[in-house]
Amino acid sequence: MLTRRQFTSGYAGLVAAALCRTRSGRGDELSRLIERIDEAVGQAVGFLAGKQAADGAWRSEVYGPLKDGPSLTAFIAAALVKINDGSAVEPTLGTAIGYLASIDPVAGGITYPVYAAAGAVAVFSWKSTSRCTAARAAWLACLRRQQLIEALGWNESDDSFGGWSFAHEPPVAINGKPASPLAVPNLSATTFAVDALRAAGCSVDDPAIQKALIFVQRCQNWTDDETAMDLRFDDGGFFFLHSDAIRNKPGEAGVDSKGRIRYHSYGSTTADGLRALLACGLPIDHPRVRAARSWLVADFSAERHPGEYPANREHLRSALYFYFAASAAEALLTSQPKRNFGESPWATDFGEVLRGRQRKDGSWANPAVDVREDDPLVATPLALGALFYCKTALSCNS
Repeated sequence: MLTRRQFTSGYAGLVAAALCRTRSGRGDELSRLIERIDEAVGQAVGFLAGKQAADGAWRSEVYGPLKDGPSLTAFIAAALVKINDGSAVEPTLGTAIGYLASIDPVAGGITYPVYAAAGAVAVFSWKSTSRCTAARAAWLACLRRQQLIEALGWNESDDSFGGWSFAHEPPVAINGKPASPLAVPNLSATTFAVDALRAAGCSVDDPAIQKALIFVQRCQNWTDDETAMDLRFDDGGFFFLHSDAIRNKPGEAGVDSKGRIRYHSYGSTTADGLRALLACGLPIDHPRVRAARSWLVADFSAERHPGEYPANREHLRSALYFYFAASAAEALLTSQPKRNFGESPWATDFGEVLRGRQRKDGSWANPAVDVREDDPLVATPLALGALFYCKTALSCNS
């Protein structure tokens, strides 16, 4: 296994080559930012390489549920696949792939099976070997069996229909309701699942994706009927899940004219929702896509997680910062009509802020503990994902 010094040194060669290719025609300021992003990425990958176990897995040193192996390994490996542009990353990815290929995803014992399956599918979609193809099929089957659809007793009229949840086992409907809080589908797990299906080559016409779109749209504060629009709530943003004011971080926004409890839109969910709409096949000029992007642009901040948080929930704002950064950077890039630098200030802002928050050992960690971003093995791959999309925007628009 590579040491952090070996890893960072190997990545430096890739950085230098990339800079030679991209420096021509680019302003000095932009070139310096891209160089600083590359340096931050190299340091972060070195940190992750140093934390990888001999069997290829990553296990949390902070949280017991994240010591299972598959949950963090698939999550981190999927981030490394994004930033991998040469041999420096491949040894670490290779051992992670070997570990994930050895896991039976339906045997149980995985803390976050949907996230693990989604990450594994993305990783195995990167390689076309027979071993990766077989492993991808197994993890993809695991992912499909976790969707809340007819086979598990769900009907299209149910709010939960079409989504994915944190459930350890396939979430069977009990009198039309989830059996436990873990079984309640949410926008994050659903977005990860849809992204994985698309990475595996599934078309937008795949029944799983079309059913997911139903759930995703139900998590958007929006209506396709302009005459039924309630301007107090229908702002185009997204919330996390139905019927749970606690897990929707900013809480309830009020009751609409139809007597329905509505939830505040916020940054991480709106970024996820925008990505999911696009992954499910809606074009960038679709009213729902434009509404979600407009919310994200209007409320954007690279310094803080946006959203209307009541005073008694303000302490929750920072908990999802790195998740927001990763999802928002991807959403803003993929929904951008024209990829030119003048339309990508978010990439510059995120690049500078994230680089400034990196720790001396190359990792990132959040002081807030509510969603485990205080664990550097959670925050660091999220920051890497955000920087990947920042650099992509800056490079293609320079």
